[in-house]
Amino acid sequence: MVVMMPEDSVYGEWPKSGEIDICEARGNDAEEYSLGNNIITSTMHWGTTYLNDAYLKSTSDWGAQRTKYSEGYHTYGLEWTEDYLFTWLDGRLRQILYFDFTKNENMWTYGEFAGSTVNKTVPSNPWSQSDRKNTPFDQEFYLILNVAVGGTNNYFPDELGGKPWVDDSPTAIKEFYLAQSSWLPSWGTPEERGMIVKSVKMWQQGGCA
Repeated sequence: MVVMMPEDSVYGEWPKSGEIDICEARGNDAEEYSLGNNIITSTMHWGTTYLNDAYLKSTSDWGAQRTKYSEGYHTYGLEWTEDYLFTWLDGRLRQILYFDFTKNENMWTYGEFAGSTVNKTVPSNPWSQSDRKNTPFDQEFYLILNVAVGGTNNYFPDELGGKPWVDDSPTAIKEFYLAQSSWLPSWGTPEERGMIVKSVKMWQQGGCA
């Protein structure tokens, strides 16, 4: 995962202050798992609570038929201005996600939060003090490079690939652990596991004379 999180959470706890997933990919072998390591996803998370995270309005995939992204180095790019957010893979011509902030009045309106309810409560606008169209994506974010395992948010659907846990189970972590004989061999040797990063480069818009 290549993720950016808000440095100061100016607008409140997640996802009020936003999250930018530059690259997410499941490590499962694509030859055996239909959502495996041939698919890259970029996503923006934003909402008034985790229950109404509007990420489905700002997410996109790139898939390849004959490529496993774990077989070589790749470049994952992000261009982020007050007008748009653009992610790409191995060059700007291979677009993953393009989000145009200027097409919407603001993210509160685009998310259609007004008039909705969450647990029988009407959400309040955490971005009301801002008149910028790209709020909450108008603050400083920091970069995270990490390898995550599992999860119970349906990122790995229960019905696919003989998943060794069930999202709604109160003992999902235990189920995953007890099934390690089925999944651990697929991870390869300890030397083959994890994330290898060649370089990270950042430029600030307008930072050069």
